[in-house]
Amino acid sequence: MRTSRGAGCSRAAPGFPRMEWGGGMSVKSKSNQSKLPTLRFRAKIILGFVAVLAILAVSMAFAYFGFERIADAVASYRTSVSEADLARTVDRELIAYQGLARAYTLTGAVDDETAAKAAEENLKGAIAKSVAATTGAARREQVGKLEAEFQRFTKVFGEIITLTRENNKIAADELNSVGNKIRFKFDDLADTAALAGLASVQTTAKDITSQYLAVSTSVSAFVAKPEPKTADGVIARVKFLETLLVSIYASDQKITDRVTEIGNLLKQYRTSFTKLSENVKIIVKLNGEMTKTAATILKLSGELRSELTADQQRIEASANATILDTERLMMMLALGGLAIGAVLALMLGNGISRPMIAMCKAMRELASGNFDVVLPGLGRKDEIGEMAGAVEEFKVQAVAKAERDAAASEVQNREQAASRRAELIR
Repeated sequence: MRTSRGAGCSRAAPGFPRMEWGGGMSVKSKSNQSKLPTLRFRAKIILGFVAVLAILAVSMAFAYFGFERIADAVASYRTSVSEADLARTVDRELIAYQGLARAYTLTGAVDDETAAKAAEENLKGAIAKSVAATTGAARREQVGKLEAEFQRFTKVFGEIITLTRENNKIAADELNSVGNKIRFKFDDLADTAALAGLASVQTTAKDITSQYLAVSTSVSAFVAKPEPKTADGVIARVKFLETLLVSIYASDQKITDRVTEIGNLLKQYRTSFTKLSENVKIIVKLNGEMTKTAATILKLSGELRSELTADQQRIEASANATILDTERLMMMLALGGLAIGAVLALMLGNGISRPMIAMCKAMRELASGNFDVVLPGLGRKDEIGEMAGAVEEFKVQAVAKAERDAAASEVQNREQAASRRAELIR
């Protein structure tokens, strides 16, 4: 008599432990309920590479921004150095311009004027370059002040040139020309008095002529090297000559006419010299203004250079600090990335090796005939879960086969027992 499949499953086969049918499936169901779905090996490896690449990308991003800051600092430093060089160029051109302008005020020579004008153009170009290259608002304002002072300087120098040209014209066209006429008229007066037999007039004319020659020498010296302090003395001496000339009295009409003519020439001579001396005083005053303006320009340029030097030092310190911070950050990221990579590698390795080791152990238990073993990994969604499912099916089939073999053996034993009883009855 054959037992049913259900009855056979309720008994353990010889050599096999007792196991309920479908016991493995109940374990699988429990595993599905107790464990969350896991990633497949390929996904884990990809996730590990993504994590490593993310760390590398973050490191590169920090390095990029750090080097960007360093590049900006280097660019700012170069700009500051360029501005400082332009400020030094302004200083050099200003010193050259100031020296040539001062030389022109002393000599009034055309060559000195040409050289001063050329230096003025050079300084103007240097200031224009400095204005164009200046970046900061505060420094741009400072350079603007410097440019305004330069324009004031050139305006003053232009006035000096105008007055110097006027003085040169007065000296050449008026003082020299009128002075020569006066000298000739004094000689003519003395000769006329001698012809008229007026010895006293002749003597007075010669005395006045001698004094005039001294005055003329002083005027020539003043024209060559203007000294405002001596101008009043020269004018007073010319007036004294006019007074002496008026003291000459004669009944001769020729002498009277010549005295009147000389008096008019002396008055014209004095007027021209007075104008020249007034221009000299104005030039001296303008020279003082020009010197003050030049000092202001030099001061502004010096302040600008000092500020640029301080800015360069600040930029250099900031760049060094940025480099140091970037190096530290890169080192920290490298060590952190190494640590995280090691942790990820350990986690991935354990996540793959531990289930495999447990599965191998369970399979050895199955191979030894222990069908009560609970297979690890049941319910997982990765390769371990698939392997556990396949082994579970193998275990179920093995248990079923063992139960079938046990049932068949039991039926055979019963038949043999029945045969022996029948033989005994016979």
